[in-house]
Amino acid sequence: MDASIFKFDKLILVEFKNQSNKKLNHQEIRLKVLESIDFLRAEYNLSNEECQLIEVILVNVPSEEEKVRNKARIHYQKLTNKNEEYKQLECLKFRYGILTYKFDNKIFKEYLEIS
Repeated sequence: MDASIFKFDKLILVEFKNQSNKKLNHQEIRLKVLESIDFLRAEYNLSNEECQLIEVILVNVPSEEEKVRNKARIHYQKLTNKNEEYKQLECLKFRYGILTYKFDNKIFKEYLEIS
């Protein structure tokens, strides 16, 4: 992972990608995240309950086409107060209870300021 942030009793693991959604290698990202989680579990002997205090965030640069779609998605997220989960890492939610999100850099900054 590229960064880790400890905030409000949560460990936030961050992966930065300078690519649009279409160019992301989700399998590579999933492997990197799982390796990081497995390392933390082994190194600190974390239980599944303790893993629920971890969040994983992918921050990427959307293409121009994706920016237009993101405006509607961002508006919905603000109305509902729900963040978009990163579906390609949904296995972490079922396995450990870890929530995963995907943001562009602007939304990521806002998320850090309010969470």
